[in-house]
Amino acid sequence: MTIADRYECFNLEKIVEEIRDIDIETLKNNISAEKDEEKRYNNHLSEERIQQIVIAYLDDKNIICEPSMSGIRIKSFKTRRKMREQGVKKGYPDLTIKKLNRRDTTFCLELKTVIGKLSKDQKDILNRTKAEHIPCSVSYGINDALYKINKYLIGEPVIWEEKVE
Repeated sequence: MTIADRYECFNLEKIVEEIRDIDIETLKNNISAEKDEEKRYNNHLSEERIQQIVIAYLDDKNIICEPSMSGIRIKSFKTRRKMREQGVKKGYPDLTIKKLNRRDTTFCLELKTVIGKLSKDQKDILNRTKAEHIPCSVSYGINDALYKINKYLIGEPVIWEEKVE
């Protein structure tokens, strides 16, 4: 049973309690189950829910994490303009995790649903981030996000590679 299978009622504290000590192998197995064709379209979490869980998980581990705020849909033109003036740009990864592993202090993670796709702006920013030798990755679903975070924390980050189509 994957993390996403447990959501009829969203209880963040209970979810964090369940995933607090989850191991990398379990997450790896859950990624395969989460991508299972039958479940892909019917039972996946929204990006917002994934981000809520990931931030709560990192808070529980006392790890500093900054959301980018670039994914928020704002209807007000004035607010959008103000956010742009403050430096919020399209395509920035959803989370910047600030925690020293064996060699890096920062990890950028773009969160996607299991069926999500990257935009051109997101690919451009990820390529620029990689060019600066900052580890960055894209996760597809909650299990993949937790897997990539834990791999980063043990000093083995899974680095994003653009797929040539």
